[in-house]
Amino acid sequence: MKQIVLAAAFALALGIARAEPLSLTAEELSAAGTVAGDIYVRGHAFEYVASLSDELGPRLTGSEQFERAVHWAVDQFHAMGIADVRLEPVVLKHGWQRGAAQARLLGEAPRTLHVASYGWSPPTPKRALRGPVVFLEDTTDAAIAAARVKGAIVLVDRVSLTGPVAFRHTTPEDWQRERLYETLDQRLKAAGALAALVYSKTVNQVLRTSAPTEGGEALALPVGSIGREDALLIRRRLTKGAVEVELSLDNVLTGPITLQNVVAELPGREHPAEWVMLGAHLDSWDFATGAQDNGSGAAQVMEAARAIAGLGSRPRRSLRFVLWASEEQGENGSKAFVRAHASSMGQVVAYLNTDTGAGRPLGWNVAGREDLVRALEPLAPLLDRLGGSATSNDLSFDTDTAAFLVAGVPTLNLDVVDDQYDAVVHHKPADTLDKIDVHDLTAGAAMLAVTAYALADSSRPIAPHLTSEQTKELLKRNGALEYVQSTSMKDLLP
Repeated sequence: MKQIVLAAAFALALGIARAEPLSLTAEELSAAGTVAGDIYVRGHAFEYVASLSDELGPRLTGSEQFERAVHWAVDQFHAMGIADVRLEPVVLKHGWQRGAAQARLLGEAPRTLHVASYGWSPPTPKRALRGPVVFLEDTTDAAIAAARVKGAIVLVDRVSLTGPVAFRHTTPEDWQRERLYETLDQRLKAAGALAALVYSKTVNQVLRTSAPTEGGEALALPVGSIGREDALLIRRRLTKGAVEVELSLDNVLTGPITLQNVVAELPGREHPAEWVMLGAHLDSWDFATGAQDNGSGAAQVMEAARAIAGLGSRPRRSLRFVLWASEEQGENGSKAFVRAHASSMGQVVAYLNTDTGAGRPLGWNVAGREDLVRALEPLAPLLDRLGGSATSNDLSFDTDTAAFLVAGVPTLNLDVVDDQYDAVVHHKPADTLDKIDVHDLTAGAAMLAVTAYALADSSRPIAPHLTSEQTKELLKRNGALEYVQSTSMKDLLP
């Protein structure tokens, strides 16, 4: 009852009609159950992710392996019997190639440090950078000014960039911290820093990578990852005096590149011009093979497509299955799609995304829209059998729901148990096939397929689109309005 009251209050606050539960007949629920059963009994999800991970390998944006993955995905969709498969362009300012990374702690007890480049970091000068280390307690402008980073190599604890729980955005402070992270390279460059080294909570000198920019923009200065134990040693030495480090990052920025989103479509039987979209990103980082981030999500989208395509009949509305390019560099594929199809966003009934790893599914994140909670109630009996029908509603712009959310489209992001996801595999060398639980992967694929089929076959849409003012109010209520208005996403508001 409390959820229904909250949903009604949310709808009233935004000035939209209260979303009613999905209208599904017994036959429609039975068809959704058939889809789930097919995924469990004859499923290919693990085979798909195994091919992406072990056969195609790392799928760094712009790499030959990413291009091979695109063509592999087209072939797989065709093999399912889906005739309408197309490629749509995504243009980036730069491609990027990782080169060798080396660093040394200088002084009376010199030693080699464990380092690797962040994505889209420029190279250091041909002669390695050499400078004193400055540790930043936090990354605000005031802290940078007080630390006097000019001419220094700056050491940063990732926790100061993400907060104690990565990916959690529930307060305006969380969003402010996110924006500080995304502009850190520019602000350090403006303050005269030479480079930055970031360390994470993961022990045993494990390195991670990321790219705080979007659109293929190069970082403003060299940025690398450093092993936690090395970083803590430097911090201890800093308590006793000056510390000097030599750093070399030998990367290549290639200039403009054009990538491809893969779009496969099954036409609806009654309303083919209305779409329920399912998406996951096809690219990965290059430290490992991207099994969980996001081979598992791509495999779940493909498995949903295979199972639904195999049904004897189509749902009322069309289904679009999309594998995005360049999510890891700022959700570039999905943003390009929303911009290119801005005039038809009103025909997207809902966008469903999977990009949280292959953990046990819990339900759906509804991105701040409590009205979607009530709308999903009729699916609870089916979803509970697959893992759970719970809903969470904190906002996130760290995945491909971002552009759709800002455009006012109802969005659902698969929510899974991810206790070890960030600590162990996310953007790290451990993101390999052996970390995937086949049952959990299959359950997530079934939850994605069942929900998408139900939304596509319901007699009415799951929920209304939000107007520009309603979207702004939603963002404001969740502390994210100023964040969105400070990014390139501001032009996506309807």
